[in-house]
Amino acid sequence: VAALAAALSWLGVLAFLARLSWPRLPYWSLALGLTGFGVMIELVQGMSGWGRTASVADVIADLVGLALGFAAYEALRNWRRP
Repeated sequence: VAALAAALSWLGVLAFLARLSWPRLPYWSLALGLTGFGVMIELVQGMSGWGRTASVADVIADLVGLALGFAAYEALRNWRRP
């Protein structure tokens, strides 16, 4: 539950804002970049030595947040059409 909430709070927002910022870029390129960002955060977290661990579940939650962020963008785009 905490991982899903974290994904929705940061990667979902990033996905939404990235799509607003670069609407002409294909979804796959934004998804690839943001997924790479999420994976890098997990790797750094696992190597930090501050008691944090890298988690595949967090990466999966990031992907869910990414999809929901893109879905929110599409919902807003379709809602704003006349």
